[in-house]
Amino acid sequence: MDADHDLEKPHARRPTATVAEGVARIKPISSADLSMARQVLLDIEPYERSKHHLDLAKTVYAVWSAGGVGGKARSPELQWSYLVRSLARYGGSQEALQMLYTKWNDSTYAPYLNGDERLVEAVARGLAREGLERELVELIEHAESHGVPYDAGLQSVAVIYFAQRDRVPETKMWLAKAIPQQSSHVDVYREVAFFAMRNGLQSWATPMFVQLGESQPKKKHWDVLLQAILLHGKCLDEVNTMMSHMVDRNGTLSPDMNTLNGLLRVAVEANDLSLADEILADEILALGTERGLSPNGETYMILLQMHLVTGDLAGAKAAHDKIRHLEPWANQAKPELFSEYRHLLSRYLVVLCQQARPDFALIATLLETIEEDQILLDPETAALICVKFLDNDQHFDVMDILSVHAFLYSEGQREVVQNAFVGFCLDSQTSTSRAWGCYQILQQFFEDTSFERRMKLMESFFDRKRPDMASKVFGHMRQHRNKSYHPRIDTYVGCLEGFARFPDVEGLAMVHNMLKMDTTIQPTTRLRTAMILAYAACGESLTALDFWDEITLSSEGPSYASLEAVFWALEKKPGGDKKAREIWERIERMDLEVPPAVYNAYIGAVAGSGNEKEIRGLIMNMASFVGAEPDAMT
Repeated sequence: MDADHDLEKPHARRPTATVAEGVARIKPISSADLSMARQVLLDIEPYERSKHHLDLAKTVYAVWSAGGVGGKARSPELQWSYLVRSLARYGGSQEALQMLYTKWNDSTYAPYLNGDERLVEAVARGLAREGLERELVELIEHAESHGVPYDAGLQSVAVIYFAQRDRVPETKMWLAKAIPQQSSHVDVYREVAFFAMRNGLQSWATPMFVQLGESQPKKKHWDVLLQAILLHGKCLDEVNTMMSHMVDRNGTLSPDMNTLNGLLRVAVEANDLSLADEILADEILALGTERGLSPNGETYMILLQMHLVTGDLAGAKAAHDKIRHLEPWANQAKPELFSEYRHLLSRYLVVLCQQARPDFALIATLLETIEEDQILLDPETAALICVKFLDNDQHFDVMDILSVHAFLYSEGQREVVQNAFVGFCLDSQTSTSRAWGCYQILQQFFEDTSFERRMKLMESFFDRKRPDMASKVFGHMRQHRNKSYHPRIDTYVGCLEGFARFPDVEGLAMVHNMLKMDTTIQPTTRLRTAMILAYAACGESLTALDFWDEITLSSEGPSYASLEAVFWALEKKPGGDKKAREIWERIERMDLEVPPAVYNAYIGAVAGSGNEKEIRGLIMNMASFVGAEPDAMT
């Protein structure tokens, strides 16, 4: 693969309209536009939560507040509530909390705090998501003392927060606290069932579930009650018996596939392989058959998850084929299942990639499905697949994946993929050919690869004894449109020292030409020393000595490193011993303290003359010159 790609740029066209005319044609922002932005923020489950979401929410609110927006006007209190909800949703819960406190005693905002908007609960959920325990507890206590009761919604936030962390006293306390509703939310019962199982508190939790059954609850509560029975070690026969006693205030209830799917889910999510096995799944499905219930698309999604837990790849493939046929997110009015399917598909691909011999044909088929359904892969999954493909020399497949996903990722998500590519290049177990192919793709799709990563890549190719590749990496840095990626003086020195270790005449000439054109770099003794080393290694000792002359004429003057370098260059030059003696005489006249490394380099330069007696004398007198005896380097 060729590392250099010349991008054709379209010729600039003469504008056909004035700037004023262009501005006049811009559609003014309307309330519908802002409502759409708000809907995107609040109604669509995000792939990630970032500062950019917060900035968008604040910008939308600022535009509303500025006025002059066409369309139906909305009250400032409503727009304020949208901002608070957005902040709580995207990692700005502390700011949202302060906004709540500021307006708490303002009667015009009261309906948004304790009415249908339920802003207090929304902010509490945000605080819980961000792990801000102190602020969460203070908010609930403040709400209780200021007219917003502790209800099922706030109970759900508090109980689930502490139960997920196995905080037993706090979970019990918040669960025991009275609420005005007859029953807690379904998710509370479900989380408490898992919490009790993990902490051996089944006997403590049982009375709560008994009370729930005796209250003749709604169907969704009966479903979670059956799940709790299974989680607490009861057999399916007992679950089946309980199904026959399901009643609400309107009469007898019958289990449906939602009931059985719930049982399958707890088997998988219990993280217990004794539960998540084929036998239990078959028993649950057989129970459904007895009651005239057939698996639906959601059932096969749960089975796919179960097969991935147990490592049954054949079962996973069969379940996925059923999912593709049934498309449960479309046929069962459950659009949230599509997000679950996206995560399942990523997990499926990860499991396939982790096999000793990945099924690349199946992986390719799944990737086609992903592209057809416009699914955005998790960046970790995309990175793993790309690395597997790179290791299998499937470069075009890697480019296909990146073409679909890379430019839809956020900066943080792109970092995940970049890290995988850079890691693959730097891995000493990766062949040089594959490392170079990986770098070429990285260069093509990730112009934002950091300066530090580029430095490591350049150094790695020198370590692989491929200075030609290293010089290409350097060249890409110099040609980058963003000046912050351009080589710095340390970059030049590092590259030149690389050429000193692994000579490359063409690469050196290219880097030197770039240096000549680089007005940001002022030559120093250190840089010129690196030039001496590079040119001497490439067999151009005369050019190397030109840089020595520049050093002697500069205000900075020579350094010990430059002395060592020039002696090394003279060692490689025919007749260089004469020049070496001249330099040494100047050193003696200046009465400089000479390090052993410089003296060793001088001996090497004189050795080129073949005068054995002189060389022996230099070695014997070394201690008197540098205060150290000859060593292996000498």
